[in-house]
Amino acid sequence: MHTTPYASTAQAEPVSEDSSPDLEAGADEQSHQYVTFALMQESFAIPMSRVLEIVRFPEPVQVPLTHPSLLGLASFRGTVVPILDLGDILGLGKRQLTDASRVLLIEVGHALGIVVDRVERVTDLAAHQIQSTQDFASLQHEAVLSGVYREHGGHVIQLLDIESLIQREFSHMLKTTSLDANNHFSLQEIREEQEDEELTQLVSFMIDAQEFAFRLTDVQEIIRPPRKINLLPNTAHHVMGLITLRENTFPLFSMRRLFAMPDPCTLEEQMLVVLRHGSARLALMVDQVREVVRIHEEQLEPMPAVLHHQGNNEEIEALCRLDAGERLITLLHIAPLFNNMQALLEDTAPAAFNESQTMDDPQTLESDSEYLTDECQLVVFVLNTQLYGLSIDQVQEITRLPEQLYRVPKCPEFIDGMINLRGTVLPVLDMRNRFGMARAQPSERQRIIVLNINNLLTGFVVDEVNAVMRIQRSRIEQAPHLSSEQERLLGQVVRLPEQKTLIQLIDPYELMSNEEQALAAASAKTS
Repeated sequence: MHTTPYASTAQAEPVSEDSSPDLEAGADEQSHQYVTFALMQESFAIPMSRVLEIVRFPEPVQVPLTHPSLLGLASFRGTVVPILDLGDILGLGKRQLTDASRVLLIEVGHALGIVVDRVERVTDLAAHQIQSTQDFASLQHEAVLSGVYREHGGHVIQLLDIESLIQREFSHMLKTTSLDANNHFSLQEIREEQEDEELTQLVSFMIDAQEFAFRLTDVQEIIRPPRKINLLPNTAHHVMGLITLRENTFPLFSMRRLFAMPDPCTLEEQMLVVLRHGSARLALMVDQVREVVRIHEEQLEPMPAVLHHQGNNEEIEALCRLDAGERLITLLHIAPLFNNMQALLEDTAPAAFNESQTMDDPQTLESDSEYLTDECQLVVFVLNTQLYGLSIDQVQEITRLPEQLYRVPKCPEFIDGMINLRGTVLPVLDMRNRFGMARAQPSERQRIIVLNINNLLTGFVVDEVNAVMRIQRSRIEQAPHLSSEQERLLGQVVRLPEQKTLIQLIDPYELMSNEEQALAAASAKTS
């Protein structure tokens, strides 16, 4: 049985003031920025410097013959990234994904995604308030924590040593080889590419069914609403009150009320976006924080002139169209927003805008593919709803699955049976069995793909043939190294951005061992 390798929050004791490291007189308190998130009922955090993007859970491409905590592969910004179930890695077991589930794209020598139940906030944690794990190291089966942070209300945040955790569980994924050097990107390479391309990051959020955004550089924190909001008398309807965050008080506004919309029926996904402008701060209540997106500055379009003429649109900086125009994000201008908000509070909370804080921008993924001009043809087929491909040069024939395969006495168990294809007897294997999948129910869609493996004609049963397609060789990429078997059999992938999917390419010469090839050849001769 796999036990939980992290310390229970009940074992973490608060750090006493006497045990805090001495700070030099007049020196600024050291703090580090973290992304905090929930797994089950526990709160965890990792350094923001490790986070490239925060996105919704994609529909990953499942990869057979890999670690059970690997949910599959997904394509982000032109890069194929493994997606891991962090809760399962920590021994919390498999959990149901919800609308609140998010993927943190992180950099640990290799870009990968970790799935969490809910992102709680982006926040600064004072270094002297982080408790060392040495006090309860004996309670951890493996060292997965770098520290523990206890908030004033007693809530404990466990700081994960994410790099050590991934290195221990998935060291094979992080090793650098000459094959994957062109497809795995370091944080420094990403930073250099971003500087060259002048990329902009936006924090997008939902108000009703409309999507808005602020520039990430204007966002101080993203947090869940506090339990207590101090009401302000004689203020406008959209002023919700004052909130206190780490001994700093600032105003809270409702974006719905600003836009003259009714309050939502449910508050489950509402979040606070804390903004900064100069020395001022304020918080905005939004329905849902959707994701952190990265765009090129030229993707921002100015407001249509007809809307400018109507007035009252000074808070809209630009429009951004994504997903072939199907997704529209309205980018809000922070300066007039602050000016208007501050005017509302001049008589009630004149000192509410009083703090400033810096924020390191998380980085994002960028492809570094080499572009070639020659083409190749693939036979694309389905196994358990996932797409796989073979070079058409390796495919001898595609034929229907007969009603019955005939068995040969003393035939090896890995061979399902034999078929006679125009006078040639071929061994037939179930391709699902090669990848440890359960057998499929017989179907009219099933086909046999005949391959020539070292001059041995062998048929492999697949769920259905999806297509024969011609692609540019530049679309073929080295797959992330997920396991030795996966690397051997499924070492390459093809990205299809227009279909938002991946095709895993099979090396047919690795489908059968030398011993299996010899046994199959002998069975065919005796038939």
